[in-house]
Amino acid sequence: MPAHPLSQVLDMPGCSGAQTLVSGIALDSRRVGTGDLFLAIPGEVHDGRQFIEQAVASGAAAIAAEPPVAGFVETLPVPLVEVPDLQQESGFIAARFYDHPAAGLHMVGVTGTNGKTTTSRLVAQLLRLLGRSCGVIGTLGASLDEDVAQGGNTTPDAVSLQQQLASWRDQGVFAVSMEVSSHALVQGRANGIEFETAVFTNLSHDHLDYHGSMDAYGRAKLALFATPGLKHALINLDDEFSARIQALVEPSVSTYSYSIANPAADIFVERADFTAGQVSGRLRTPWGSGDFLSPLAGDFNLANLAAAIGAAVLAGEPLAEVLAAVSRLRPVPGRMQSLPNDSGLQVIIDYAHTPDALEQVLAALKPHVKGNLVVVFGCGGDRDREKRQVMGRVACSLADKVWVTSDNPRGEDPTVILADIATGCSGDYSLEVDRAAAIAGAIANASAGDCVVVAGKGHEDYQIVEGDYLHFSDEEHALAALAGRAGQ
Repeated sequence: MPAHPLSQVLDMPGCSGAQTLVSGIALDSRRVGTGDLFLAIPGEVHDGRQFIEQAVASGAAAIAAEPPVAGFVETLPVPLVEVPDLQQESGFIAARFYDHPAAGLHMVGVTGTNGKTTTSRLVAQLLRLLGRSCGVIGTLGASLDEDVAQGGNTTPDAVSLQQQLASWRDQGVFAVSMEVSSHALVQGRANGIEFETAVFTNLSHDHLDYHGSMDAYGRAKLALFATPGLKHALINLDDEFSARIQALVEPSVSTYSYSIANPAADIFVERADFTAGQVSGRLRTPWGSGDFLSPLAGDFNLANLAAAIGAAVLAGEPLAEVLAAVSRLRPVPGRMQSLPNDSGLQVIIDYAHTPDALEQVLAALKPHVKGNLVVVFGCGGDRDREKRQVMGRVACSLADKVWVTSDNPRGEDPTVILADIATGCSGDYSLEVDRAAAIAGAIANASAGDCVVVAGKGHEDYQIVEGDYLHFSDEEHALAALAGRAGQ
């Protein structure tokens, strides 16, 4: 990127060092390069203002810092500008530096407790199948294809996000379908992006350790639908929170509801016939009606699909062509992912890690299981403790056999986590701290016709234990257990 005057990037014409040229932006002092503008932002763990001198030593041409700076630094050889509420401003600053890349892209933002990854990637798949280049950003990383790259946060930091959008804009990419988490909305990571379409999937119990209450969590989600320049909103009418979104959206935004249960919705699944591994049905929309055949199982995937179809049409694609492309969709990694085997078992890997998501997965599978429905799951450590008992209750109410195990214990004693989950358990359940042993035990003890669901981690290939990211893949361990059965 060409260098820009500091005053232009900060939108502060009279600032100190107004004509200083900056050639990059950095949030991490360890990644500062010569000529960069360093944004010194107080964080949850570290305060960026403590690293101002380190950034200057690394070549920073200017510093923008959250006030007050007194006590962190005395005098500097480069301009320092205090910017109130710098965390919220960082997205706008990065957007100006990269020349507002979202303006050159068809932006689709997807928010909700569950379904963000599946919906956003289905939008991208549909557009690609119809010949449109589409980037996708979210839990599975950022890519222009179906590759999975561990992305850390669901929504990247504001600077990385604008940099990625600028790269795709410069490559001539048509659209970007992106997950927008509640954390990202509160922290302003998506500031500076004008979305064409915002999608709401659902709202259920999660992240209360961060937001404090369901009301605060819901208010965070609402922010996506109040972004300047929004043209379209797609709202799940089957979720009661949809009414709050509809009341908030400006009249200038064309709003469409979608549903798999309520005929009053603008986009309604009139018919759905489930068979093994696929669903055929008929969709009624404001743009016409038509039949579809989807390889994605489960009611919740049907809702995600309806939203994705709506988003693809709002991106300018004809409904008939979108519906025809549905049959060529591929399941999203770690989302209702079925592992083929010769043991007569149905083995499913799924990212479900909230009570609602776990309930939906188990409820979707249960009617199609000839034998027993078995689930292996846990809850993350140092996170929302309230949902543990609820998840135990959900699992034991729907599954015939439950294996409670570790998820990402982080810095918490996993035996305490399992004990919390067990307060909601009843019936046939086992506690096994070792996740590998739990997966192996569930599959080894299953019989032909059973369905074993390994829930919670999905695509993740690590387990967080005491701050360390240890290699761990549910898919790898499940396949090893299946191979062990085959060798018996």
